[in-house]
This record gives sequence, C-alpha cells and structure tokens, in this order.
Amino acid sequence: MAQIPEPVDRREVVREDRAPGYVRRERVIRDAGAERQHTLDRVAQFIWLVFGIIIGLIGLRVLLRLIVANPANTFADLIYDITDIFLWPFFGLTSTPTTTSGNALEISSLIAMVVYALIAWVLVRLVYVLFSKSSARKVETYERD
Repeated sequence: MAQIPEPVDRREVVREDRAPGYVRRERVIRDAGAERQHTLDRVAQFIWLVFGIIIGLIGLRVLLRLIVANPANTFADLIYDITDIFLWPFFGLTSTPTTTSGNALEISSLIAMVVYALIAWVLVRLVYVLFSKSSARKVETYERD
C-alpha cells in the first residue's frame, strides 16, 4: 500500500476544555494545500461552465440554422441575438453553404466553438499554473548542545 505524504501546509490545533468531571478535547486539522486545490478546482469548473454555456448556445444556433428555424420566432431570435455577440469576430471568416431549401451550415460558428473551447482550456491551465503551489518543501533542522 502506497504511503500518502503528509500535507505540506498542514496546521493542527488541539483545544481542551476542562470542567469538574468533564474533559472535552477537540483536534482541528487544517490542510491549506487541499483548500487551495479545492478553490482552484472550483474556479476551473466556473470557467468551463461559462464557456460551456457559450459553446452550447452557438451549437444551438448552428442547429437552428440547419433546420431552417423561423428567424422571426422569439426563441430563435433570442438565440441569434445572444450568439451574435460571441460570433462577431468570426463573421465573414468562411462562406456559409446553403441548400435550395434554405438549410445553412455556419462553418464560422463551428470554428468559433472550437476556438472558445481552446480559450477555456488555456484559461483553466493558466489558473493552475499561476495559482497552484508546489508540494515540494525542504526543511532543515539544526540542533546545538
């Protein structure tokens, strides 16, 4: 069985309350490294959530364009308006192939989905690189008689 190393940023406090006939001992262990890792994980989850919503909305737009949804419909219009904000850097990047029945495949939107996924991945990696601490630590002890 592998031995689990002790956390580097571990703080332990023992509190003792004494009363006649009663002793209460409480041991509190705080692992700052685990707390920091948990916070970084939550930030990463939030980044993926935000970009996942953006990518999902763009994917819904692509689907609506493929099935020739009525752009005058309130729902379709809302999706188009929201996604226009995220797609404006990609407009005109490629042509949009259409069929005679009006189906359209927005290739620039598919490219935008890939780009936003890459941006999310880079941001998550950047958060971990900038804010995670190394678990390596050197302790030297000197004793004198």
